[in-house]
Amino acid sequence: MTLPIYRTIEGVDGREPVGAVLTIGKKGPSGAPVDNDRFFFVSPYEVNGVRSQLIEFGRFNTADPKFRAVIHGNLVHAHIEDSWLHHLRAQKLPNPNPNPPARKPACTGDGTKATRFSGMDGDDEVWKEIDCPNRLCEFRQGVKAACKPMGRLYFRPGWSHYRDETFHGLPTPLVKWTTGSWNTVANVVGFFDHVRAQAANLGLASWSVYGLPFTLTLGRKTQPQHERAFPVVSISPLVDLVEFFLMQRRQLAAAGGSLGLAAGNTSPEETTPEAMSADYVAVSPGVPGGDAHDSFVAGADVEAELIEGKVEAVEGLVSRLPAGKPRADALERGFGRGMRDMRQVRQLSLDSLTEGLERMRSEATLSTR
Repeated sequence: MTLPIYRTIEGVDGREPVGAVLTIGKKGPSGAPVDNDRFFFVSPYEVNGVRSQLIEFGRFNTADPKFRAVIHGNLVHAHIEDSWLHHLRAQKLPNPNPNPPARKPACTGDGTKATRFSGMDGDDEVWKEIDCPNRLCEFRQGVKAACKPMGRLYFRPGWSHYRDETFHGLPTPLVKWTTGSWNTVANVVGFFDHVRAQAANLGLASWSVYGLPFTLTLGRKTQPQHERAFPVVSISPLVDLVEFFLMQRRQLAAAGGSLGLAAGNTSPEETTPEAMSADYVAVSPGVPGGDAHDSFVAGADVEAELIEGKVEAVEGLVSRLPAGKPRADALERGFGRGMRDMRQVRQLSLDSLTEGLERMRSEATLSTR
């Protein structure tokens, strides 16, 4: 009998193919932001509440900060709604208000309607649909309001626009960028309003933002009344939008009228409590990475994927070295005496892999300076 070949698994949903996360600065030991005058590319996965810097973007992450305040990119979705999402969000409400388990936000809304956690009924969570008070909400008052904006943009970075060739040849994965800044959210909303207006002015009944090139520019804004300054990101198109839309129509016609597009903000993987909570932690000053929320214990399958990712990263590092003794020596320096073969590395625990990989990355960074 010839055995059949099965090619799918019922119930397995595809995951959002995010290869990197763009952040402004990074978390200090206390949870307060540091180095927030520059961008970083970090892993889309958390380990102990922290997204580590990606070795593939080492040339960017270690470059002079003045060269890391601008990011060029292209949108990779047909519709704005798949590229950009923004809403109001309160991850946790102050006592005595109840907060949900499993890292879920206590309240989310759009300024008109909201969904708020109201407590537990035995083992069941109770959520209520309410009229969102928006600016009048008690949780939006004060400098450290519980309710804040949350915006998320998907794009592919591009490096050819940089005059300096330092960044040429860097990876171009699908990137996720999250912001919790009112000013930045307003800037991105204004950018897409401008795009819609240009399409309307051309009388286009059907159009796409697929491939639209843009620039993110990191700056600072001061608030004299509170004696503080904070980062703000502006966004602007890199092309004449009129020409972009006219050229797009020609390209779509040549491609047969359709293009394969990546999943966007509607991807189930990106709306899980873990993913949304990680985004919240990344953009919330004063929230320590590992202690911000109720602990979440990853399943065995998730841990296995994290281990595989670490192993692949180690293989990537050693592959840059000559075969034989140089590679074995690098493994031993990273993982300890006697660890001179990738077969041994694959048997290590997630914690041991994480620690050894960080040592190898540090050594690689130092050797390039």
